[in-house]
Amino acid sequence: TAAASVVTVAPVPRLAIHGGEQLIRTSVADDPVTVGDSKSISLFDGALEVPFRIVSAEPPGPVVVTDSTDILIEDGPAPLEGVETAPAVPSAAVGGYESTVSSLRAAIATLMRDESMDHAGSTQRAGLILAGPHGVGKTHLLRHVAWLTNTNISRVGPQALIEGGVDSATDALHSAATAVQGSGQGIVHLDKLDTVVSETGEATVAALRDWIEQFRSVTGVTVVAEVTDESVLPVPLTAGGLLSKVVAVPEPGQADRADILGTLASEADTGGAVDFAAIGERAFGYVAADLVDLWLTAFERNAAGTGSSDAVTVTQTDLTAALEATEPAGMDGVAEQIPNVSFDDIGGLTEAKRELRRSVEWPLTSPELFDALSVAAPSGLLLYGPPGTGKTLLARAVASTSDANFIPVDGPEIMDRYVGESERAVRRLFDRARANAPTIVFFDEVDAIGS
Repeated sequence: TAAASVVTVAPVPRLAIHGGEQLIRTSVADDPVTVGDSKSISLFDGALEVPFRIVSAEPPGPVVVTDSTDILIEDGPAPLEGVETAPAVPSAAVGGYESTVSSLRAAIATLMRDESMDHAGSTQRAGLILAGPHGVGKTHLLRHVAWLTNTNISRVGPQALIEGGVDSATDALHSAATAVQGSGQGIVHLDKLDTVVSETGEATVAALRDWIEQFRSVTGVTVVAEVTDESVLPVPLTAGGLLSKVVAVPEPGQADRADILGTLASEADTGGAVDFAAIGERAFGYVAADLVDLWLTAFERNAAGTGSSDAVTVTQTDLTAALEATEPAGMDGVAEQIPNVSFDDIGGLTEAKRELRRSVEWPLTSPELFDALSVAAPSGLLLYGPPGTGKTLLARAVASTSDANFIPVDGPEIMDRYVGESERAVRRLFDRARANAPTIVFFDEVDAIGS
C-alpha cells in the first residue's frame, strides 16, 4: 500500500471544523484507507464524537497516512458513495396534486417525531411508502414536501442496494442515515424499493428491515420508500409499524393535468390565449411525465416552424397538434378515447338506445336531477345478444353522447395465470377511469371472465 501525499476528509454531518488535522492523522495512521471510508474521531477531549469520510486521496486507491501526509479538512456533509443529496422543489415548480401534497406533508411531519409525538413511544412508525404508477411525479412531490418542511433528502438508488451484495447495501444505508442525521430534519429516500426486493434475496430484505427498525426511535429522521406497487413489498418491511403507512399518488385528473401544463408553461410565452383546461381534458391517461413530453413536443413544433428556439410562442394549435403526435406511455395496450359515433349513426335498436340514454347518458350529463329526486343511478349495465348485433357500437355511441371517455377492455385479456395479477389489472383499470372521469369502462366478452 502506497503512502499518501494528500488526504482530504470531511465530517459526515453538516459541520465546519477548523483544526484537528493531527487528531485525524493519528486516528487513521498505519491503517490502509480508500475514498469513501469513514472513521469516527473524538474531538474536544472526547466531548464530541464526529464521523469523518475520506473524500479524496493522492495517489488514488488504498493508501496509508504517514507523518508527511498533508491532511485537508473540508466542510460537511461529506459526499456519499451510492447516495445523492436530492434538491428540494419549490412551489412554483409544482402543479396540481394539492390533496396529495397535503397528505404527504402531514405524514412526514408526524414521522419526524416532534415533541408532540413523544407519547407514541415504541409505537411510532419508522417511515412510509410513497406509491403510484410510473411517471406520476412521486419523486418530484417528495422533494416539494421537503422544501415545504425544510427537510434534507438523501436518495439511495436501487443500484446501491442491488449491486455489491448485502455488505455494500448496508454501507450505503448507513451512509445515507448518517448524512441526514447530521443535517437537521432528514428523509432517507429509498427509490424503487419494489425493484430492489424483487432482485435481491432474503438477506438483503433482513438487512433492510433491521436498518429501518432503528428509525422508530430516532427524532427528526424518517424513511420514505418509493414504489409503483406496494403489494410486492414483503411483510417484514411493512409489518410492525415499519413501512406500514402508504401515501398514494394517483394518476392526475383533468384539473391536475391542466395545472401541470400551466406550471410547465409558466416561464414560456403562450400569447395569453392557451386554454390549459381544454388540453387537460383531452389529455386522457397522460401522467406528469407524459405531459412534460407533450409540452416539449409543442415547443419543438413551434421552434421548428420558426427555425429558432429564441422567442418561441407556444399556442393552442401547437398543443393540440402535440396531442395528436404523442400518447401516454403507460397505456398498457388499453385504448382510451372519446368516440365519435352517435346514436344517429346506428339504425334501429330503438329500445336499446332508450335504455342506454336512461341508464348511462342521463346520470352522466344531469347528475343533479338524480340527486334532487334521491334516485340512485345504475353503477353499470349488461349488454347481451348474439355476435354482430351492434353491442360495441351502442356502447361507443352512448360514451360519445355523454362526452365521457371510453375504455374498451377485452375480457379474456384481463385474465392472468399468476395469482393476484388479474386483480391488480382491474384495480389499475378503475384507478385510471376514476382519474379521468367521466369514463365508461366497456368489458367486451365479459362472459369469458365469468367462465
